[in-house]
Amino acid sequence: MYQYNLAPVKQAFDDYLNTDIPNTTGTFKQCEDFSLHREDWDEYPDLRCMTSVINWKSSIGGSDSTRNFRVSLDTPIHRGDLIYDPTSNSVGMLTWHIEDMPDCHRSQISTCNAYMSVKRNVPEKLDEMTGMVIQEASTKLVVDHMPICYGGMYGRYNYEVSNNTPGIMPDQKIEIRVQWNPETRDIKNGDFVIVRNVEHRVMFITWDYLDADDAHGYIVLTCERVE
Repeated sequence: MYQYNLAPVKQAFDDYLNTDIPNTTGTFKQCEDFSLHREDWDEYPDLRCMTSVINWKSSIGGSDSTRNFRVSLDTPIHRGDLIYDPTSNSVGMLTWHIEDMPDCHRSQISTCNAYMSVKRNVPEKLDEMTGMVIQEASTKLVVDHMPICYGGMYGRYNYEVSNNTPGIMPDQKIEIRVQWNPETRDIKNGDFVIVRNVEHRVMFITWDYLDADDAHGYIVLTCERVE
């Protein structure tokens, strides 16, 4: 069977990648674990990448803020990596499975459009023998100020009985995509998520976008607004 020599193809892309082209190629920062250095971006490794607009656009699911993302075959990347652009001071997250092409690694990057914090109400703890309180009720900070991609779940309604308002009411649910790291691993159903100073309760967690070994990826939180 004939074997193609792909080295020139890879080299051609690498040469293109190392050429500064406005709004196309540049040097960013790659963050595999935001909990390590948080927003001290100088502590993360440099990443040379190429971005380009997608041929189709839609406002549904925030896809209008997504771009194609390519790096050299010599640069390992993972779904869930956060990418910091020092030029625009913006953060994005790789949301697509990484595809190995003949000349590059390819994915898509979505712009993070907010930050979230997560807290948990911890009930008081009683001594089993005496019934005395041995630990007061408290609030635990699970996640602090982490970049996310989020959007509302529009057009879905709950039926609610009410004397003052119509029975069909918006349920005010949102979906949050957040990097999988040591902090977000601790998120549980029932935790409270604060996004843009609005509190939501975690109703469901989706782990579909993790690697098989749970090392990289992101999770999706389905949350409902707390009145």
